[in-house]
Amino acid sequence: MNFRKGTDDPVILSFGLPRGSAAAVPELTRVSNGLSLQASEIDSAQRHATERAILLEACRAAGAPDDTAKAGDLFKTGEVKVPRATFIAAMGNALYEQGQLYGPTKLDDPIKGKMFTTLASEAMKGIPETGQTKELGAKIQKAMLKK
Repeated sequence: MNFRKGTDDPVILSFGLPRGSAAAVPELTRVSNGLSLQASEIDSAQRHATERAILLEACRAAGAPDDTAKAGDLFKTGEVKVPRATFIAAMGNALYEQGQLYGPTKLDDPIKGKMFTTLASEAMKGIPETGQTKELGAKIQKAMLKK
């Protein structure tokens, strides 16, 4: 939350586009279709899922959610300048999604779920409202009412 108190605008992302693919993880697709993985495929599945998640979060933080081609162009310079509100909204979204992992049908830990949801709500305070932030704010409020 200390980051929220900062005044840097734009926020500078000084790293290259993470490797990986935004496509669905093939091993997880097979598992979701009822097939099991060989022991040797489990590490590969975890690596692909982690790379995909990092890539998609970097795209969102750069202001190009789910658009790896656009993000790739932005990251070519090695330094992406992102409006502070865009970066904070991405951070709020990431916190909200982390909180969803602790719902009753997943890890079922309401205390952790509430903590992430509260952090997401706090992160969103003070940024200009757009269609995207309004939608995220509504999801956060709904999640907070459930807890």
